[in-house]
Amino acid sequence: MGSLPIMGGPMIGKEYCLSHAARYKLKHSGKNPTFTNKWDICDETGVVVFGAIREHGKLHSNSSESYKYETQVQDAHGVLVARFRFKENQWDVFAGESEEIICVVKQDNVVLKVFRTSNLEETNPDYITHQPHHLTLPRDLVILHGTKPLAEILTEESWFRLNEYIMAINEGVDVIFVALLVLMMDCKHERAPGYSYSR
Repeated sequence: MGSLPIMGGPMIGKEYCLSHAARYKLKHSGKNPTFTNKWDICDETGVVVFGAIREHGKLHSNSSESYKYETQVQDAHGVLVARFRFKENQWDVFAGESEEIICVVKQDNVVLKVFRTSNLEETNPDYITHQPHHLTLPRDLVILHGTKPLAEILTEESWFRLNEYIMAINEGVDVIFVALLVLMMDCKHERAPGYSYSR
């Protein structure tokens, strides 16, 4: 088997880069998803392969460690895969239990801009979200590396204004990284512990 055409390199890990294009679904989990801060990430057969949970952050008035909430992604065995923390208008992303930031995601209106830590001083992001004209719902988007599309996200509206997301991910792309960006986008529209969102 040849090497995978990993676009821009894996963000979380090579083991999460797809060997072929695939569709995943991200949805709220639990018997009553209206009151949960948990999500399931399912493969094409409907099997839950990853889970995510959003928790309260640590608020300190004069501390660089202060953050408003943390979202964690775990595999099917409950092992922490990745997480991100929200600080003001950006998310810091970590792999597993590591405290080393691997990238920073900044919000520019409806656009998410991803900067690797080696590229924080640059003005051009490594990855960006974009909404082409053929996508109609506000949360539908494409994730780009330069001009190359990595994934297309389609929103399935459901009851109580909760949404499910179909993630059509290209070969060689890190599925966890895509899921993290979708969770961030969802956070912009829903209410999370410790932070109020404008719709």
